[in-house]
Amino acid sequence: MGLGIGVGAPLPKGVKSLAQLRGLINGEVGRAVTDPVMKPLFEEIEDEDSIGYELCPLAEPLEFVIDSGRVYASAKTSTLGPGYHAEVVELVDRIGKAAGLAWNWKEDGADETGFAVDRDFAALQQGMTGFLRQLAVSIHQQSSDLASGLKLNMSMDTPTPLEASAIMSAAGAFDAVWFEAVRQGKDLAARAQEFFPWWSREHTPAQWARLTKAMMWSEVAWHPPCDEREERLLEATLDWAKLAGPELCKRGVSNDDLAELRELSKLDPSAFPPLRAKGFGFRRGLCRWDLGAGWTITLPGNVYQDTDEEDGSLVLFYSDWAVRLSVMVPEGEPDPSFNPSEAIEQGHAGTEGREVVRDQGGGTLRLAKRLEPDEEGETLLCSVAGKQSFVICTITFADAADLPWAIGVLRSISNRHG
Repeated sequence: MGLGIGVGAPLPKGVKSLAQLRGLINGEVGRAVTDPVMKPLFEEIEDEDSIGYELCPLAEPLEFVIDSGRVYASAKTSTLGPGYHAEVVELVDRIGKAAGLAWNWKEDGADETGFAVDRDFAALQQGMTGFLRQLAVSIHQQSSDLASGLKLNMSMDTPTPLEASAIMSAAGAFDAVWFEAVRQGKDLAARAQEFFPWWSREHTPAQWARLTKAMMWSEVAWHPPCDEREERLLEATLDWAKLAGPELCKRGVSNDDLAELRELSKLDPSAFPPLRAKGFGFRRGLCRWDLGAGWTITLPGNVYQDTDEEDGSLVLFYSDWAVRLSVMVPEGEPDPSFNPSEAIEQGHAGTEGREVVRDQGGGTLRLAKRLEPDEEGETLLCSVAGKQSFVICTITFADAADLPWAIGVLRSISNRHG
């Protein structure tokens, strides 16, 4: 559910492949991105089937695809709001003009707000406000259990705080009372500005404050940056905070929050102090990480995350421990004869080490063996079986005294389907 834009144009003469289109527009996109929010964070996204550009980490990418001799551009914009929507429409126009793409917004365009055709920004703001109210109606129709921890305008890969009782959005946490007021139309204009970080065309201090707060809630990982992208993201957030000035304090961002952010930007990933218990950020404190097929694991939200290039396993880690996870699901239709518990028992029997965990209950079997320590520390080889799938997990840690912690991590792996 969301608002966005889409538009098509004939392929320019001589352009027949995605690679040729990429060569045509790549340079033009970089020159066309002039907005001070987009420019420092803009980057191309590598994909075989489309050409994508991240314009802001808070939003989904702008994408170009080829279909039946035409090129189509599309982007979801309701993550950030009307100001972002207008900027994306005008950015697509600039790219089209520079690259010879004859967009036709009237005949081959899609924009539910109508802005791409009439360029009426006030009507665009009204359209986004109406969308927010529709969202509130949809939330009202769900049970409270479903609404708690619901993610709006966010990646589903974002870990969920363990004590999540509010609805999560790119702009922060909003409780059911807030959305009920939206549904009833109370202070609707003010609430729309609170929900959509990029509300206006001009980047006022209030808008910089909204954008900064949104980054602190949903994009800052709250650990020292581990790569160039994380460095740029932290740097941009701190730059926006300066542009926001006193407006940040009006929105609950304290000097302690900013000091903690500045300190993290200077630290090495190998060692950093625990975070304050209170503060902004969905990744502050314990979170449930979604592993797929209904499986979750409970770990700090600010751990580092990677994907093993060889086997595709998810790796969540700090400097002195790591948890490597793979979810195994049988291909095709569910097979009643498949028994995940038998599968992990067979694997468990074939591995070395001393068994330290054998838990069974509620349709879940957990097994773990402890290997002999080596110069790098301790290793647990773990398996967890549910009804139709299982998880293979390896936990490594430096200090033998942390064995109870590692077993606790294993026991946190569960499946919402049983």
